[in-house]
Amino acid sequence: MEAQTKTYKLAWVRPATFRLLMQYMYRHSLPGLYTSPTSPYPDGFDPKRYSEEEINSANGELSAEMVNLANLWFLADYFLIRRLQNLVLEHLERASVRFGWILCPADVWNAGRMDRCNLLWKYTIDNFAWYARFKDYEDTLLTDTPKIVLVDLMVATQENKEAPKLENYLVKED
Repeated sequence: MEAQTKTYKLAWVRPATFRLLMQYMYRHSLPGLYTSPTSPYPDGFDPKRYSEEEINSANGELSAEMVNLANLWFLADYFLIRRLQNLVLEHLERASVRFGWILCPADVWNAGRMDRCNLLWKYTIDNFAWYARFKDYEDTLLTDTPKIVLVDLMVATQENKEAPKLENYLVKED
């Protein structure tokens, strides 16, 4: 079908994720995101500089951005764009360092196209197991998370002896 029509139908791709892919294709970067090096929040959401309303609004947007980045990682994997996969991981790492945000394993699981052996999954599980306080997520984890995700988190909690390092999760680029 795709060979005849010369079009791809990617029903599993959200419009916001596809826009990020096009942005990368034309610019080879992802500017304009909270996790960009040129973000308007280079030092995170400082309550001394921003109102509670501004911080709450930005947190909601950052949450959606991180889910879009996870989806973008899978789209880059589909098209074998290794550099973009690594750029997504760099953005996710920046969210962790700059804002204290960690991608929730349930968000990656729900992004679909799930393979528990991929590097995004390992990065997400290892970071969540190392940095997250389970009591903060207990209700969500125990009610909304597939059991296999909880198993992966328990294993990572036992195996990780040091903080995860980004370079251990980057995809080998050609």
